[in-house]
Amino acid sequence: MTDCMEEQQAMSWLRRYTDGVCTILRYVDLNESDAVELLHEARNAVLQQFPGTENQYAIIYERRYRRILARRGIYLPLNGEDTQRN
Repeated sequence: MTDCMEEQQAMSWLRRYTDGVCTILRYVDLNESDAVELLHEARNAVLQQFPGTENQYAIIYERRYRRILARRGIYLPLNGEDTQRN
């Protein structure tokens, strides 16, 4: 498989995965704890596939997730480390 095809597959996975997280955030009845857990898992999954992209993740996806949660009345600090568990 060529590098271009691998990159396309990785980007396709990223779109599907993050769109799935958005769907859950929009439509599943989550409390703040559930939302934090989901975001923690999502962040880990994405950064495992794309190591070294923490800043891009925070800029693109955490902001996207924050907007969705805010529409539901859930306000969480979503700046990388704040969603990680110790």
